[in-house]
Amino acid sequence: MDNPEPAAEWPDDNGATDSTELTENGQTGDAAVLLTDDDFLPDPPRKPPGPGIPESLVVWIPGFVVLNAVGTLFGILLAVGSYAAAGGDPIEMLRELQDPAKQKQFLKVLMKDSAVTVICGIQSVTLLGVLLASLLRLGKNRRRYLPLKSIPIPHGIVIGLLIVSLIPFINSLFIYATEYWELFLTFFPTLKNISKTTSMDQIADIVPQTSFPLLLTLVAFVPAVAEELVFRGVIGRGLVARWGLPVGVLMTSVLFAAVHVHPVHAFALIPLAICIHLSYLSTRSFWAPMAIHFTNNAVAAAVMYSMRDQLEEMKQAATPEPSLPIFLAAGCCVVSLATLLWQMRVQFVLPNGTLWDPGYAGADIPPAELAAEKVYDWPDLWVLVATGVSGLLLLAAIIYVGASALADSV
Repeated sequence: MDNPEPAAEWPDDNGATDSTELTENGQTGDAAVLLTDDDFLPDPPRKPPGPGIPESLVVWIPGFVVLNAVGTLFGILLAVGSYAAAGGDPIEMLRELQDPAKQKQFLKVLMKDSAVTVICGIQSVTLLGVLLASLLRLGKNRRRYLPLKSIPIPHGIVIGLLIVSLIPFINSLFIYATEYWELFLTFFPTLKNISKTTSMDQIADIVPQTSFPLLLTLVAFVPAVAEELVFRGVIGRGLVARWGLPVGVLMTSVLFAAVHVHPVHAFALIPLAICIHLSYLSTRSFWAPMAIHFTNNAVAAAVMYSMRDQLEEMKQAATPEPSLPIFLAAGCCVVSLATLLWQMRVQFVLPNGTLWDPGYAGADIPPAELAAEKVYDWPDLWVLVATGVSGLLLLAAIIYVGASALADSV
């Protein structure tokens, strides 16, 4: 008699499969398998991993804001302690803090003179809180759900080119958005209060007071770790698993941008957030989003540090004129490189030749016991050609704009 067909294989909670076979007499091993009507019903849908929209909006976003508020309080206490240690009279300081007439002015001076101390308090509390909360939420399989695998060299090259294209694109988008926002405020002047201070203004306040390594730590390293853990590592994992790639990535990116408060800044950050998330899903390595986030912030910090003597004049200066050729060429580069990266996305092949599928979209990697092999495809020729052409256009646009600016100055 022919051998029976093996039973269907279903993934277990760890992504492994159950390959139990039924024998000819309906037994497996020594135990009989009794089939009932319930055995022919479909398995109940499993709960998707990570937080959904309610948990993201009620727990994670407010929690992130609360951590910043607690960090601010901690930073102010550190600043007050430093003020007292530097020879300030604690009794007089307490009197000024109790006097409503002097309190505001005292805190203003304290925040200006001790801005670095305050931001150190904010970033330290935020980083520690986010690390603890994220690792607890990801659970015991956090190494699979938040993989820190090496990035393949071709992917690293594409990500590097993507960063180079993103910087002029986001800068141009920010300038265009600023012009329209200022026009919008002429009709709704009451909204000016929500855009008085941006995160870049806060960075500018601490630049003259700190060293470049400390500036990079506060402005680039801590946000690259803390914000990526919250938005790509936790929130993004849940939303993409529930809503699929396009909608999940867009919702995560909008939430990421929203916590930066300033409308123009938030709007300009959405393309960056989308590319950051796409790099994570394409490489299945958490190093990718952290690298893009760190590099973007580090470039801004380096530019401001190199021009620290002119920061006050830059704050008062008018918004520079945007360059349409650079904006369009950089946008084409970003789209083509993002498409290139996605076509090269990392996947895992099981020993039987099938692709490993956890049952939902995301950047998770399979358990080691499955012995899955990491693979990726090479992109289509038309994508490579489009990327090369858009890159040449961006280079030509930068040269043209630079030459025009040089000619105008002469």
